[in-house]
Amino acid sequence: MVGTKTLMFRVVGELDAVTSEQLIGAMGEWLGIRECVIDLTACGFVDASGIRALLLCQQAIDPDGTMRLVGVAPNVERTLRSAGLQSVLEISAGPD
Repeated sequence: MVGTKTLMFRVVGELDAVTSEQLIGAMGEWLGIRECVIDLTACGFVDASGIRALLLCQQAIDPDGTMRLVGVAPNVERTLRSAGLQSVLEISAGPD
């Protein structure tokens, strides 16, 4: 697709109350994003604040856009799925 803007983030460490605002802030600096890929390969923990941050980032992209989480560890995937994120985000265990 011509003119498509893709934004890629890599989360290192935990996505929690301390770090989630950094992700939200970084996402807020970009406008017109149609695709966002968040690499969680180096992220071993996500709490409710991290889930909130992911949902806010998903809302910030183009309404017809997509947000994908890649490299999701099994324990993080269980947390995300138990919160129902698979219904609004693409979740992949392996990096693309």
